[in-house]
Amino acid sequence: MSDIRRSLIAFSLGTLASLITIAYVGQSWKTKGKRRKDVPIENIMIGVPLFYGFTNLIAVEFVERQKITGWKINVTIGLFGAAMGLLFSLFGRNNLGLPEKIFGLSEKDSYKVHIYAPILYFAIFSIVVATLDRATVLNGKQR
Repeated sequence: MSDIRRSLIAFSLGTLASLITIAYVGQSWKTKGKRRKDVPIENIMIGVPLFYGFTNLIAVEFVERQKITGWKINVTIGLFGAAMGLLFSLFGRNNLGLPEKIFGLSEKDSYKVHIYAPILYFAIFSIVVATLDRATVLNGKQR
């Protein structure tokens, strides 16, 4: 598979997996009954898929260049996802105040996003994204 094709597929798979995050962010608004005007939902809906795609692209390139095999592929891709989750939580909490606005956490409890986000994103990337990557761009590398 050519490098450009592998890169495009890796980016697309990461973008596809972002639907998980978009779903739980959207669900939080649905349960609250109305859209908050102080939350940049348009930016989230564009930015999250792009970051997922770029993160997966970087992770796949890292796996290919380092010749990582076996179960270490899932862990490696998961660690890239966890790093992205931590960056999302830091930016969302410190710059946008999203834990309070989206999830209804108090200022005192908003630090919890820095614990849950890396764990959640590690799970999404190591289970969902790595499985899709193995089946397509990583040429079926076995566990």
